[in-house]
Amino acid sequence: MKKIFTVLTFVLILMTAASCGSAPTEAEMKPIVTALIEASYEINDIFFGEGLPAIKRDSEFAIKNYVYYMDEGGNYDYVTEDCPYQTTDQIKTAAEKVYSSEYLASIYETTFIGVADPNAGMLYARYLDTDDGLKKSNLHEPMITAKRIYDYDTMTVVKPSGSKYVNVEIDSHLEGEAEILRVRLTLVREGEEWRLDTPTY
Repeated sequence: MKKIFTVLTFVLILMTAASCGSAPTEAEMKPIVTALIEASYEINDIFFGEGLPAIKRDSEFAIKNYVYYMDEGGNYDYVTEDCPYQTTDQIKTAAEKVYSSEYLASIYETTFIGVADPNAGMLYARYLDTDDGLKKSNLHEPMITAKRIYDYDTMTVVKPSGSKYVNVEIDSHLEGEAEILRVRLTLVREGEEWRLDTPTY
């Protein structure tokens, strides 16, 4: 029995080592991290910042074209026609090129479905698909108001890291501020691609 247990333990160790593998080098990760962070700015703004551009209810265009004639005082505004995202699926497609599926799961719930909070009441979805087009909530205040700038030359790969996930640390500062903050970001491998598993704001 003891011999079987020892063999099983050895096999588990080998499997764990094989699954972890060696971590990519900083030279390998730097262009990947750079590209993902740069792409994340737009996604962060969609979810947590000002969000997609919408037709203001008191704008000349809205009044002249009776955009909200049958929807006075509503909580959702139509996204502008020139916006590159016209459906929630298009937003998701863009987000999934940047962030991991696990990270996005909880964000999708609050962004596209809404959440009932026993203390704060109902948190309405930020974006809704309708027969007349994509709508954006006018109840949400931006959670982030400043862009975080990263100094990619300071990036280092830190432990724990492996072939399926990597932790990196990078110096950063908020746009317009001088204070330097060293941020740790986690990336995970999904299929053949790397995705951010932590926010970059």
